[in-house]
Order: sequence, then structure tokens, then C-alpha cells
Amino acid sequence: MKVFLLLMLMLIISTIEVSDQTNEVALLPFQTDASWYSESAPVVINNNELLVFYTTGYKEQYGYYSQGLNDTIYVIRSTDGGITWQPPVFFKNISLNFANYDKPYYLTALKHSSGRILVCWADAEIGRILLFYSDDNGLTWSDTTFIEGGGDPLPFRKRSIFYITMSELNDGRIMLSSTFFSTLNMVYYRVSTDAGESWSDEAVTFFDGDALVRDVNFIQSNDNRLTAYFYYKDYFTQGIFKQVTTDGGATWSEMMPVIESTAILSRPRVVKLSDNQLWLIYQSEDTLDYRDNQNDIYYIKSDNGGSAWSEPVRFTRYVGKDKFVNITNLNGKPFITFTTTRFGSKEKIAIANLTSTEEKYLPPYIYNIKTIVDSSAKKTWTIQCKIIDDKEVISANVTDDKGNTFTLYDDGNHNDGEAGDYVYGTTYSIKDYDPVPADVMDVNNIELPLNNHGSLASVRQVTYQEKMEIHTVDSDNFSNAYNDILTFSYSPFAVYDDIIFLFSSGFLLSGYDNQNLWGNGVAVSTLIDDYVPGKVGSDRWDPKNKIYIVNKSDPSFGDTWQQWKDAVALGAEFYDGDGDGIYNPVDKNWNGSWDPNEDMPMILGDRTMWTVYNDGLPHSQRRFNEVDPLGIEIKQTLFATSLDELQDVIFIKYSITNTGMVSDVLDSVIFGFWQDPDIGTYDNDLTGSDTLLNSAFTYSDTTEEIYGINPPSFFITLLQGPVVTTNNPVDTAFIMNGEQFGMSEISGSKNMNISSFVAFTDPMHEDINALNELRNYMLGKDRVGDVRDPCTYYGGEVLGGVDCNEVNPLFSFSGDPVAEFGWINTYPKDTRSMLNVGPFRLEKGKPQEIIAAYVIGRGTDYLNSITVTRENVMRAIQEYKSNFASMTYTAPPPTNPVSNYVLYQNYPKPFNPTTTIR
Repeated sequence: MKVFLLLMLMLIISTIEVSDQTNEVALLPFQTDASWYSESAPVVINNNELLVFYTTGYKEQYGYYSQGLNDTIYVIRSTDGGITWQPPVFFKNISLNFANYDKPYYLTALKHSSGRILVCWADAEIGRILLFYSDDNGLTWSDTTFIEGGGDPLPFRKRSIFYITMSELNDGRIMLSSTFFSTLNMVYYRVSTDAGESWSDEAVTFFDGDALVRDVNFIQSNDNRLTAYFYYKDYFTQGIFKQVTTDGGATWSEMMPVIESTAILSRPRVVKLSDNQLWLIYQSEDTLDYRDNQNDIYYIKSDNGGSAWSEPVRFTRYVGKDKFVNITNLNGKPFITFTTTRFGSKEKIAIANLTSTEEKYLPPYIYNIKTIVDSSAKKTWTIQCKIIDDKEVISANVTDDKGNTFTLYDDGNHNDGEAGDYVYGTTYSIKDYDPVPADVMDVNNIELPLNNHGSLASVRQVTYQEKMEIHTVDSDNFSNAYNDILTFSYSPFAVYDDIIFLFSSGFLLSGYDNQNLWGNGVAVSTLIDDYVPGKVGSDRWDPKNKIYIVNKSDPSFGDTWQQWKDAVALGAEFYDGDGDGIYNPVDKNWNGSWDPNEDMPMILGDRTMWTVYNDGLPHSQRRFNEVDPLGIEIKQTLFATSLDELQDVIFIKYSITNTGMVSDVLDSVIFGFWQDPDIGTYDNDLTGSDTLLNSAFTYSDTTEEIYGINPPSFFITLLQGPVVTTNNPVDTAFIMNGEQFGMSEISGSKNMNISSFVAFTDPMHEDINALNELRNYMLGKDRVGDVRDPCTYYGGEVLGGVDCNEVNPLFSFSGDPVAEFGWINTYPKDTRSMLNVGPFRLEKGKPQEIIAAYVIGRGTDYLNSITVTRENVMRAIQEYKSNFASMTYTAPPPTNPVSNYVLYQNYPKPFNPTTTIR
């Protein structure tokens, strides 16, 4: 008897220790800053043993967006009621493909009364629910069970199954509910009567209507009534509601409110702790002016089986994010898991017991991190972030990976917005940075990012990345830290007046190798990206395969001039002042400035950017995987000036060489300037071609949402076409390199003008999906090879009395929208287009040099912008014809001018082993 009483006393003490152990919101152990965490699902095996399943992965940066990679589910086990935890164990891969790092999978789990543990989630890649079960407390698991959620046939249901919940009823049945979003919001459930071994053939419709219904939880009472608790929202009300059925779901009562709120509620979860006691937990998102939004966890409880509920209790008051809450019954008490940013600003999984936990740790919340780099000098960084707290923030700073610490301010004087607006910022200088394969041309009104393998705009490489920590402390001495690799980058898109005008651009090529059609290029919106950095046969990852940049303002013979040696080794041009054929930038007369008898890089205008790339991407990784690398090498040069007359122009030169890796001659080659413009918003653009100006242009349809009443127009203009032989002595082709670098004249030849223009505006001109389609488009035809009829072509109209039968069908929309004359594009949309020139030959070792201009203009309205841009195009053409005379480099004044020459006696003696001459 004494032994029995002693055992009972030990059990009572043990139970008290377990029930009271979670006296503060605690962090689930073994989580790292390198991974992201989102959902969790707790399962109690017995009084003291429980499992927590959770989703995790790691985040990888792609310039302007992040992706979660290797998304997986892990499971972590405790055998003492959550006091200590064993190391987590890998459970399942969620998806083989990349997924957005904050995408929910609606992870749910339960332990069935039979002892079986069931875990399931939604797989967006296949549009189904995945379920696994274990009959040995999670040691081994079944094969995958695929469950259809309900709704449209499977091909139309992909990525459309949401808000999965799993509930066990008193009689052992399992209800698995899911929401399907289509034209209407529909909720379905399936039933299993054998602990998840099999499921009902048909999905039962629970809700089908205009309102939003989700997160349906089923609870069965002792009298077998079935109650569904769920979130509901329509035009008039929102909150958590319930419906009751007494006939197994054949009919349901009217909806009855449990909680009505103006705040956004989500993720209601109901747990039964005893026959009559229910706990309902949910999230509430409050939108506040300066806090963006705050997610808190609330709960209500019922002691009479759900007939009446308590007033809501706010469980968390932390100013950041507490979300993805889930609940289970641990020893008759509500045990919850949720993600929170209170342990370092990155979301991590926390645990708590609602009856014994007190929220004590309320640190500041750091979010909305922004980084800015000064592109003109690349020596200045700005960091901004928002820091909010329920108390006063008394300090904030940022520390880089070199140990330098800088104070963050909210005083309105440190690039931090307005004083007291909770935006903290600082700007500081850096001495060193590692060059990366992307940069931006921004010396005038246009900002055009580019990378080192042919893409202009939509550049996913970043300018610089730095491991940094943002640290803040409040008046309660609670601190928080944000540790991450911060990305200092430009806008990935081309902008004008700080607004996007070009989403992406590049080039496409096609031709024949003997009788074999080939095609390649760089058009990332079309998923064509066939070129890799460097010369043919080089290591694409060699750090020398970068963008080489020289500014007019750079010191003569300084770092950028010396780095140009590597560019020259890769094929870049240079001014050979001493005529020895070797690039060696040396200040020969020590005057601190360049003289015509000294070497210098190619400098045109205020900035010159040079790189080289080749078509070396393996065929298996290409959009057109039937095309192998051909050994095409392209040297690309961008140059621009801040001169008033050329403020809206960027010049680009492509020097295209067939290295002969496959064939000595690539014949019937066509080069296309491919573009995906977005003048402000993406879906209201019109396009056209101007054959007199060798141009393609894009403009907005009347007033633009972002630019306003006068959106700009964007032209791509061919200035120097490929050289073709005519054998006519009257013809002369020109190769312009700049006044200091010379001009070539080739008799009996000519530079080609544009040969076609095609806009992807209708079903016969959709995106490029096949190699033969690419060739047809480059010939100015539709995707199946038919010539368009301007009289009937979709998306356009021939105006001004012009005979539509006389319009050249190879140049889409070649009329003048300003004068409303000719073939005009009349259907605004998200357009892509391609301006083509060819055919020409690529002979081994003989480069073809093509020069174009990207030109912008902004007038008083959308049509006047076309007129203004045409004037800017004429200026660009004149600059080209002058061999870029106004962009000729002029040396700065000497810093150490030589006024006299004196040869002093050598020292100390003429015949010493060493001597000094001054």
C-alpha cells in the first residue's frame, strides 16, 4: 500500500511538473537561421510523449526574389511532455520542385483512437492531398495515399486545394476537409471509416457559394450531433461560424456566429479536452497605419460542448507575426505550436500551453528590410528597415561581416524617411566590394541593368551580397536581431523617371548549319537563355568573365584602366597609343593624365561596359534542346553619355563571331532584337515599327496608371546592320568604333537595314514555343509560316485611307499612330516583339558588328511621347554617323605637369653595382 501511494505521489508530482513546464512561450529546439520554418502540427502519443511535424527548407536569393528550396517535413519528439526534445528526424520531401518560401501546405496531423498517426498536406504540384500513416508511434510510415479534394477535374484543380483540416469523430470516423478555389469558393470533405486506410469515393460538398469559407473543423457531441466550425466572410460580415447537423451531414442548420470581428481572422482550430470542454484557437490580423499588420493568437472556450462560448482571450501581444497556429490535447490541457518572429525576426516555431504559459518576452519586431546601392560610385550603401515595439526602441544598429557597426536612425536625416515613422536607416561608405556578373548603365535618364551573358533588364544576379546583423533593444531591455545575407542591388528592370519601362530584353539568332536549322539567344521572359559567360571553351565561372566598366571620370591609369587588361585578354578593344599592339596603360611622362601616345581602354561617353559570352549552354538545358552549341561568341559593349542631347539614349554594340567550332560558315543568319517592354503597368502597351528610322517602338494606350497622362515611348533603333557583299563598287559599308578608335569603310558592301518586325499579339503570334516558330517569326511571318494580312490581322487596323493590300506585311504596325495613318496597333496588351535584321553569313573568324540604340522620350501625352522619342532617335543616328564624335574621351588636366627636364648626376658613383638617376 505504501509503495502504491508513493508511486501515486510520484505520478502526481510528475504530472504537475509536466503541466507547468511551459510557463513561457518557448522556442522549439534545433532550429537554425539558415532555414525557414512555416507550419507545424503537434500530435500527442500518450500522456508525456508527443511529436511535432513541421515544414522547413532553406532560402536562396535570386536577385530580386527568394525561393524556398528542398522543402521538407521533419518530425521532432519529446518524451517528457515538451520539456526536452530529441533531435529532429527527416520525414518527407514536400515537393521535388522549387516552391515559394512562404507558401502554405496546410500541414495537419492527428492520432486516431486506434493508435494510428496520420499526417497529410496539399501538394500544389499535383493538385492532390498526400497522406501518410504510422501504426508504431511514428517509427515507420506507410506509402503515399493520394486523396482527391473535390471540385473540377484534376487538370483544372492543380494549385487549387487549400485549407486542409482533419478531424476524428466520437465513432472513429475521420473527416478530411479542403477548400477548392475556382470561380466560386467550394468546400468539400471525404470520410474514412477505417482510420485512413480508405476514403469515400465521392467528395461531399459542404459549401458552394460566393462567400469565403475555409478551415472547417468537425466536432461530434455525446448525442451524436455534428458541429462544423469554420471561418466565413462575405460582403457584410466575417468571423468564425458554426453549423450543426443531426442526420450525418445530409442537412445542415443555418450558419450561427461564434465570433464576429472587423479584423481578419484565420486558422480556427478546435480541440476537445473532455466530453463537454472545447477550446477554439485562431489568429487575428490587425492592420495598423505604422505597423503594417500584426498577427496575434486568440482563444475562446466552452464548458458545455459548444452551446456557449467565453469572450475572446488574447493570448499573444507580440507586435510581430504569430501565425500558423495548431492545437492538440496534452494531458487535458491545450498545447499549441505556431511560428513567430520574436526569436530573431525570421519565423521559427514556438510552443506554449494555453493554461500555464505567460507571454513574457516581447522584443521589438524588425521587418521590411531594404537595401540601396549608389550605382554611380558603388561605394555607398543605404539600409532601411522598420522597427516597431510596444515599448520605446532605445537603440538600433547594423553590423557587417567585417565587424563594422553603424547606428540606425529614425530622425529623418539618414535616408530613413520621416522622423518618428518607425523607419530606421543609415548610409555609409565601403572601401572594398567583390565584383559580380551584373551591373547597371545609369549615367543619364535611363537605368538599364545587365548581366554578363546577354540579358538586359530582368537581371537576376545581384550587385553585392553581405552577411549582416540588425540589432535593436527596447526600454524593457528586450532585444531582437535579424541575421541574414542582405542583397544590395538595383531594380532588376529598366526604369525611366524611376518607373519601369522595360521588363526584359536581349537578342535571338537563327540560321542554318549546312541544311540544319538552328536557333538560340537570350530572351528570359520566353525562357530562352542559351549563352554563358566567357569565350568559347572557357570556364563560365571564371571570375574574369565579368562586366568590365570604365567611367570617363575614372583616374587615368587607375584601377579600372588596369583591370581592362583582363578584358583585352578576352578580346576587348583598346586605344594603342604607342602602336606596339600591346595594351599597357602607363603614364609615360608622369603628368597624371592621359596623352595620345599612351594606351587607354575603350571609353565612349561617360561609361563603357564590356563583356563577352558564348552559346555554350548544353542542349539538354535549352528551350530548344535539339540545338547544340555552335561556338558563337559575342562581345557586347554598352556606352552612354550624360550630354543633354543624348540624355535618353543608351548605345549597344554586338560583335558576333563564329569561332568555327562546328562549321566554317553559318548561313542565312538573322539577328533579332527581342524585347518585353512594360511602360509602367504591363497590360496596356501598344507597339509599332518605323521602317524609315530602322526602329521598333512601344507606347501606352492613352493615360498610363503609373506614369500618368504622359507615359514615355521606347524605341529600339538599328544604327549599324551586318555587312553583306554586293560587289557593287558604289556601295560602301561602315564600321564605327569612335573617333579615337577609327572607322572602317568596306567597298562593294553595305550595312543591312531591318528586314522584319513581329509583335506577339494574337493566337498566331503567341510566345515562341518551337525552333521552327522562332525562324518563322524572324522572317516576319506568323508561327506556322504564313504571311500576315494587314487587312484582317488581329489587333490592328489600317487607317488614313491607305490601301491595306499595299502595306508590307513583314513589318507589323508600320503606320504612324500620331498621324493615324497606315497600319496601327489598336489592341493594347502585355506585348512582346522582335525587330529583325538579315539574312547574313557568319564566316569563321570574321565578326559581324551590329550597333543599336535604346531610346526613350516623354512628351506632353502618350502620342507626343512618340514624337519626342523620334527626335531623340534622330540625335542618336546623327551621333552614330559622326562616329560618336561628341562622346570622344578627353583627358583631365595633368595633375603633375612637366615644366622642365633636368638630368642630375647619378649617385653615388658611376661604377657602383647600383646607382640612382634623378
